[in-house]
Amino acid sequence: MLTLLAANNYYGADEALGVAAFGITAIFGFLVFISILIGLLGTFFWVWMLIDVTRRCFSDQNTKVIWLIVIIFTHLIGALIYFFIGRKTGNICQGGCEFCKAPAAPSASPKPPKAPIKKTRRIARK
Repeated sequence: MLTLLAANNYYGADEALGVAAFGITAIFGFLVFISILIGLLGTFFWVWMLIDVTRRCFSDQNTKVIWLIVIIFTHLIGALIYFFIGRKTGNICQGGCEFCKAPAAPSASPKPPKAPIKKTRRIARK
């Protein structure tokens, strides 16, 4: 209010209102920008936790389904709960575990098959 009165003496009434309106608009625009940024970061975190649940193997299949339901229906709060509690209970699935349907990952360097050993008779020389 004091700024508006000081601007009124310097600029005049119409220009003082314009300066005040610009300040209010700038603050509102900044708050909208921050809100959108927080919303996008929260959504990216939520998607990351959904992907993490699907890639982990848990002690039973029901645990994975329960975490998926919790994260989907509680959005950011469920993702935060899973991040701090649920990630510790599951292991990253390398494929081939009993609850994952993915086949086991092939080894990095497969060994070539060994040639069969021929048994030969040794002839003694005289």
